[in-house]
Amino acid sequence: MIDKIYIPTLGRVDKQITWESLPDFLKEITVLVVQPKEKDLHGDKPTLVLPENDIGICKTRKFIYEYANSRNQRYGVFDDDLTFLKRRPKGNRPVKVEMSNDDWRELIEKTDKWFDEDISFSALRVGILPPISKDFIDNTAAFTAYFFNGQVLPQSSDLDWSIEIGEDAHLILQLFQRGHSNRVWDKFVFHQKEYADGGCNTYRTSKVINDCHQQLINAHPDYVKHNGTKKTFNGEETIKLKMKWKQAYLDSQIGKLPV
Repeated sequence: MIDKIYIPTLGRVDKQITWESLPDFLKEITVLVVQPKEKDLHGDKPTLVLPENDIGICKTRKFIYEYANSRNQRYGVFDDDLTFLKRRPKGNRPVKVEMSNDDWRELIEKTDKWFDEDISFSALRVGILPPISKDFIDNTAAFTAYFFNGQVLPQSSDLDWSIEIGEDAHLILQLFQRGHSNRVWDKFVFHQKEYADGGCNTYRTSKVINDCHQQLINAHPDYVKHNGTKKTFNGEETIKLKMKWKQAYLDSQIGKLPV
C-alpha cells in the first residue's frame, strides 16, 4: 500500500493548493514537510519538521528520501502548488476533468500494484503535454508529483545530491542509470503555475538556473544536452535542456536484456 504522501512547502502557509486538491482519505496519510520557522503556522495539518531552515529544495528532497526509505515506505512526494486532473475521452479528443475519489483510488491502487511488478518509481505526467494513446508511459520524464517504492531504492549515500535546481531530474536520471524503471501516468496529470511566489522562488534566479542546468549537462553528458535558451520569469535567458530519459534506463540494461 502507499503509506504516506509528503508535501514539501515553504512560504505558502495560506495557499496549500496541493493539500486542498487531495481527497479526504488521502489527507489522512499526508504530511506537510516544513522548515522550523513555519512549524507552528499550519494549524491542524500534520507536519514533519526539517532539521534546519533555508536548506533548499534539494536537501529537503534528500531528507524526505532518507526518512521514508529508512521506514521502507511506499510514498508520494508532491510539490505544494498542484492541481490534479483526469483525461477523459470526448469524441476524437480527450478533455481534462477534476479527479473524483474513485479516480484517486484507482491511481493509488494501480501505482501500488506496479510496485509489486518491479516498477521502482512512478509519477503523474505534466498536464500541458499532449495525450498519448494509453494510460501510462514507461521510462520517461518524471517531475513534481512522484511515487517511490522505498523498499527497493538505493541508499541516499549512493546518490549525488549536489544540484539544487533540476534536482528532480538529477535524481531520476541517477535511478534510471542504476537500473530502476518507472511508469508515468498519462490518464492522470497535474497542473502547476510556473514560478509562483514562495517555494524555490524565494531564492531562484536565472543565474542559479543556468548554473544548475550546466551541472546537469556535466553530470549526465550522454543523456542531457544543451537545447538553446528561453526567457524566464524575469525576462532573462536561461538554458533549455534536452533529456534522453529512456536511453538512460536502456543503457543500464545492457548485458541484462535477452539478445
